[in-house]
Amino acid sequence: MDVLLFYTFRSAETTNKDIVSYFSKIEKPRVTKQAMFKALDKTNPDVFPIIIRRMAERFYERGDYNTLDGYIVLACDGSKMDLPPSDIIKEKFGGHLNAYIKTASQVKKPQANCSVLIDVLNHVILDAAIEPCMTSEIPMLFRHLENCESMLQGKKVILLCDRYYGSAELFLYCQLHEYDFVIRNKSYVYKDYVAAIENDGNIRVPFNNAWYKRMKRDDCRAYAQTQSALSVRVVKNSFSYILDGKKGTSGFPFLIQSPEGYADMRKAVQPALTERLRMDDWLTDFRTDTVGTRKLPSHHTALF
Repeated sequence: MDVLLFYTFRSAETTNKDIVSYFSKIEKPRVTKQAMFKALDKTNPDVFPIIIRRMAERFYERGDYNTLDGYIVLACDGSKMDLPPSDIIKEKFGGHLNAYIKTASQVKKPQANCSVLIDVLNHVILDAAIEPCMTSEIPMLFRHLENCESMLQGKKVILLCDRYYGSAELFLYCQLHEYDFVIRNKSYVYKDYVAAIENDGNIRVPFNNAWYKRMKRDDCRAYAQTQSALSVRVVKNSFSYILDGKKGTSGFPFLIQSPEGYADMRKAVQPALTERLRMDDWLTDFRTDTVGTRKLPSHHTALF
């Protein structure tokens, strides 16, 4: 039990500091770093995502948490993470391929694609995953949402995502589950329809058989076939924010399924978007800090 609690709550500053901190709080004799690694080698790494979700479930059961006018504000993002150099890890996770590294056998530095679904107003992770390097972020987001369906059932949700997540299937999934969303748009996605909007307006992108064939999810395809078009709201203009004392602006158009009563969606979600930017910094820190994975057993690289 101690090894599960230790790796769930550790800050990943250094293993020795975390051991001192953890065992002083539970008032038990401190163990060595080597003993902790040996104990970890006997655990099943699949238990950690379950612990994360159970903690989130208990958190929402209390009913005392921050919301945006009753809405839970979730954000999802992913990042590449360097892994310890190991043939076993390289075979399982692979690495980044380019013009010079064309096959997995040529990869020297294994990497993984990590992803989290987080409540940005309460700083609570609902679900997390580490997958092979070339795994797309959108399927990882779908798995996050599927894992949390029962947890979010009956709750009002706004999902924030970056421009890499914009897809008709995600919009349809959110509409099917009555989630609202604010997703930064790529310049070429629905370009002609978005260009027709001056600042704020609705677009309808007609479905056709080619759309249905491209959809990978049966539930989204079935829902799309009951609709004549994809209906989303486009909000242009920039919003200003202050992050760690520095001012910044974001000027990308957003595709939105907006909650009722939010005429000025930009003003409504600006605090949540600022917290979403803090999530980027957190993921960057996590990606560049290999202290937590450097000496883990090779079969525990899925530990988040």
